[in-house]
Formats: sequence, C-alpha cells, structure tokens
Amino acid sequence: MKFRKAQADSTTIIIVGAGALLAVAAIFGILAFTGFFSPLKPVNVGGVTVAQVPKEAVIEWVNETQSKRIKEVYKKYGRLITETGESALDYEAARVDAIGKLAERLKVFVERFTEYAKAGLANSATTVSGKEKQEAVEKISTEISRMVQKMITRTNVVGAVEIVHYRIGDRYYNIVLLDPESIYQAIKAQEDVIQELAKKYGAQAEAVFDATRKALDEAYKGTPLENNQ
Repeated sequence: MKFRKAQADSTTIIIVGAGALLAVAAIFGILAFTGFFSPLKPVNVGGVTVAQVPKEAVIEWVNETQSKRIKEVYKKYGRLITETGESALDYEAARVDAIGKLAERLKVFVERFTEYAKAGLANSATTVSGKEKQEAVEKISTEISRMVQKMITRTNVVGAVEIVHYRIGDRYYNIVLLDPESIYQAIKAQEDVIQELAKKYGAQAEAVFDATRKALDEAYKGTPLENNQ
C-alpha cells in the first residue's frame, strides 16, 4: 500500500510539474505573440499605429497635428500610405529620400488611375459619339493623367506630410504619410482647365470630375501603396 501511495504521489508530482511547464510555455508564447520579444515597437499618432520601428530607435518628433486626419484616412482606406526616408545628414535629407521612394511606388497608382479614368469617361455622357467620343476620352484622360504626374515627382508629392522623426545611432529617419484626398483636391483646383477640356472635346465637366473621383478611389486598391504593417 505504501508503495502504491508513493507511486501515486510521484505521478501527481509529474502531472503538476508538467502542468507548470505548460503554463510557463503558454506565458512565453503569449509574450512572444504580443511582441514582448519583437525587435520592433509601434509608433502611434492619435491612437493609430503609423509605423513599426526598431526598438533602439529614438523618437524625436511626432506630428500630433495630423491625428484627426490620420484617423479619417485609416477609417476610409483601412490602411495608411507611408514611406520612410533615411539619411546620415539630417531629417530634411531623409524627407527627400522618403518622397523619392513614395513617388516610385506611386507609378503603379498613376497607371491604374489612367485606366480607370479612361473607362469612367467612356461611360459618361458626352455631346459626341463614335470615333469622336473615343478620341475625346483618350485626350481628356491623357491630360488628367499628366496633371496627376506633375503632382507626383521624385522631389515633391502632393499630400505627403511628415509625421515622425527618429534616429538610430547617427542615422536620421523621416516617415511621410500620403493623404489620398489631397491629390483629388489638387485636381479639383484645376477646375477651369478641366472645364475647358470638357468643353473642347464635348464632355460634361461634372462627368469628368466624377470619373476622376472614382478612378482615384479605385487606383488606391490592391496596389503597392498598401502599407506593410
């Protein structure tokens, strides 16, 4: 009987020990899952995570003035369009680097925008038809595409705003955010030009704006603009 009791006690100890090990393993698993051992840390602006940066990064500035707009953009698009620039000089040089990278990524967006704008214009009401309408659609979409291209260059991107500055050692990093609405507003500011185009090629100005709006929204979807967070 004593032997059986000792055996039972031994079994109990083994079970308890195994349970303790499983509990510890579970705790470590949770910590690892929640990022306790992650080499990155989140940077938040207005309660929205705008980037994941190395833990050793020294955050020197966060643009809290953009909090409201960042929330609105994230809510509408489900993501943020950002790019990080790097430089050994200063934050301005890092900004230029970020703008250049963003412009490169936006090439795909411009191509898609042109396609969607052309399709939208082809379905819009015009005062011409047949071959004349086809030519009008080509010319209007080409002109609007050129407008967008001028707003997106390697030195300047309309709607790109600096939101975070951080350092790692002697390297400077600048995160810029693209506000999609800014490009549309910049195009809309060219209302006189678009109305003249519409009038010249027999299209309705409102139809051109509508096609532009829809093309911008569609062009952002499923492109390299999506953030890798």
